[in-house]
Amino acid sequence: MADYYQKSTVEPTFPVRAVSEFEKLLLAEYGFNYETSNATEGVSVYFYAPDSLNDGIEGFDIDTVVEFARLEDPIAADLMRFVHDQGADGLDGYINSQYSWEAVFQGILKKPGCEAIDDICIMGAYTCNKMRPGAFGGWVIRITRDTVQYGGTASVLRDMRGEDGFLAALDLVYQLADGNCLDKEHDPDDPNGLDEAIAVECRRQRSALTLIHDYLTNHPSAK
Repeated sequence: MADYYQKSTVEPTFPVRAVSEFEKLLLAEYGFNYETSNATEGVSVYFYAPDSLNDGIEGFDIDTVVEFARLEDPIAADLMRFVHDQGADGLDGYINSQYSWEAVFQGILKKPGCEAIDDICIMGAYTCNKMRPGAFGGWVIRITRDTVQYGGTASVLRDMRGEDGFLAALDLVYQLADGNCLDKEHDPDDPNGLDEAIAVECRRQRSALTLIHDYLTNHPSAK
């Protein structure tokens, strides 16, 4: 019988004042541990998952919710409102739908004190004590204030297999866009040239074209 392992890390660390005790408890239910450390900018909190993460929470302690709601924790207060309106039986489902671990981290990112943090990166690796196909790989989740992105070795392999067709289509789109660029003759940065509104749109289009051109030129398939 094979044993499977999965571990993950969270970057960056967070100012200790940006992470509530209730958020630590929720993240622990999902499988995250944490450590605190002193740095020049203050005490920070580092999260990591030494074992596999839980997809959801089961049997969350209602007494803990009551305790932290009394302390005016905003998440606990919201959970208490749900319990009062819907009953305690649906509490786990509500937590999983509204306060997944991704949502908890995103909430931390939006707090005062985290303005300098652009995104949160959770990287995971899974292994097996036997060399079985499909039992090894990794994944990454990027969390911003507005979005959550997912990726893994399986999706990368799928993209690799379809990359040639994608690159050919992208090159065709690039040629069509380049041929229909708003103005290719004038310098949009010349103060005596184009109307400002047209200049702004020209810069936007040319920036996008340059980005696509660099992607096509520097792609591993092109080397």
